[in-house]
Amino acid sequence: MSNGSYYEKLQKLVSDERLSMHIIIAPPRTNSSLIEHVVGNSPDIQHECHEPFLGARRDDFDPDHGYKQIYESIGGEQFERSGEKTSVAVKEMSHWIGKNKEYKRLTELTRNPVVVLIRNPLLSVESRIRRVLTTLDMRSNIELQRHLLHYVATEKGFLDWTEFSDAVQDGTYTEPLDFLHNGENLERLKDTPVMTVQNELLDFMARRNGYINWRDLIERKLHAERDYAFFEGVLKANPRRMSFEKEEFKKLAEETAYLESAGKNYIVFDTTDVRAAPEELLHDLCSRMGIAFSNEMLDWGKTPVDFHTEQTQEFERLWYDTLFSSSRVKPPTEIPPLLSMFPKFMRQYLRTNNLRTYAELSRKKILGDDLRHQLNEREFKVPITAGNRELLRKLGVIEDATIGEDVSVKLKYIDPVYAITNEPELFKDPEFRRLKASYASELKIVSDITTQDDEHVREWRTRNRETKFH
Repeated sequence: MSNGSYYEKLQKLVSDERLSMHIIIAPPRTNSSLIEHVVGNSPDIQHECHEPFLGARRDDFDPDHGYKQIYESIGGEQFERSGEKTSVAVKEMSHWIGKNKEYKRLTELTRNPVVVLIRNPLLSVESRIRRVLTTLDMRSNIELQRHLLHYVATEKGFLDWTEFSDAVQDGTYTEPLDFLHNGENLERLKDTPVMTVQNELLDFMARRNGYINWRDLIERKLHAERDYAFFEGVLKANPRRMSFEKEEFKKLAEETAYLESAGKNYIVFDTTDVRAAPEELLHDLCSRMGIAFSNEMLDWGKTPVDFHTEQTQEFERLWYDTLFSSSRVKPPTEIPPLLSMFPKFMRQYLRTNNLRTYAELSRKKILGDDLRHQLNEREFKVPITAGNRELLRKLGVIEDATIGEDVSVKLKYIDPVYAITNEPELFKDPEFRRLKASYASELKIVSDITTQDDEHVREWRTRNRETKFH
């Protein structure tokens, strides 16, 4: 472990009023990188530092490495010696700073309100599933390789990989093994990750299910059919990459509870609100953060999206492909999946944790009732695709339509779970409930929270609605 020197350096810069830090906390895939980039386009923000505590996935991670990343993002020793002042937007995932309660130290480094971002977890977890599966063949993973070896063995009629491997080595099983091309040692495959073998195994699984290869399966089964339950085994075999969803909203709830108990200012923004009304919401966000608004926060044109990050490999940058290819804040037109579309092991914590925390924090958004209603009523053009046509039917938006067409839809019909957080009374509307019958269980989970008459929450919203930070 280090002696905490980088934390102390930052602490002194803040104490000397040379560094103004703006901290953004969010679960993964909540459009948090978009908000980080947008905030970074304010003339009052000189630097961005993107997920400096990413290394917390390792058990031996030294938190001071995260503070080193922040320190280097503002210019390091050169800035420290300069005597000048600067500011930085630091965006971090709730589960990374939740480890060992690092959020307590991190939030001590700011005198500005902490920005807490939320998004319908049906969409955020779906997005994470898609990125994890899309990048599986870009990096080796011993847990995945073991799962796939077991899959091959059972498909060949054996109890497990050990039994199958023994049969191959003693000559009982003599058929050629398609996934071995380079003389790999069969005995070591259970403990030694080999990228070529892993990817051949992914292709084997795809072919056994009627697809040309793994990429064909991803394109059709993942993106076109959105059949996430099909990938349950593969996802469960990636515990280090798929365990965050259990913790991300749980940690966010823990962090906001701490901020409140410690008397630290924080503001909650749903990124769907921001994308639905970017000019209004970003003006408000800037006002509450105490930074200047710029039109580049809405539309940055061809200016490249760039932030200080250690994530430079192809499989890491792919997570930001939508943002990297964007030129402006885009409207929220994604159709959320049903709980039943997720793998079984995910449904439980989506029900009991993620959706409930999302609903609870949505009550603390600083939005007046009129604006909440207006956002729900805003219409957006939704392209009809293979991946959303059936859900649009279930939402009562279309009866029969051709892929490639656009349909104009009110936001409350695009994302009824989000709509309930803005207007809980919608759950009592028989026509709305009839049209959204497919989402009945999801809507009830959220409604049970948003319809609670909580005096504490009412007081919190009233107290913070008119509060601006400068």
